[in-house]
Amino acid sequence: MPPAVNPFFELFSAQGRSTLEKAAQPRTFAAGALLFPEDGTADGVYVIEAGEVELFASGTSIGIVEACKFFGELGVLTEVPRTVG
Repeated sequence: MPPAVNPFFELFSAQGRSTLEKAAQPRTFAAGALLFPEDGTADGVYVIEAGEVELFASGTSIGIVEACKFFGELGVLTEVPRTVG
């Protein structure tokens, strides 16, 4: 799904969407891959285009983020270490 179609981008003005789309770095991860360590530095917001991501805190599953959803914004906005991995 192109960034402009994902509901996450609807939260921003046209200028904001354009800026985000230019800065976006599409990535693909294998099933079971660790995206980032818990307590790591927040380096971006993850927007799920397809599939799902399971989130863990202290080794316990705390939820699943599905396609067309996003996560990681809290760490970027508050500049605190990630609370999930």
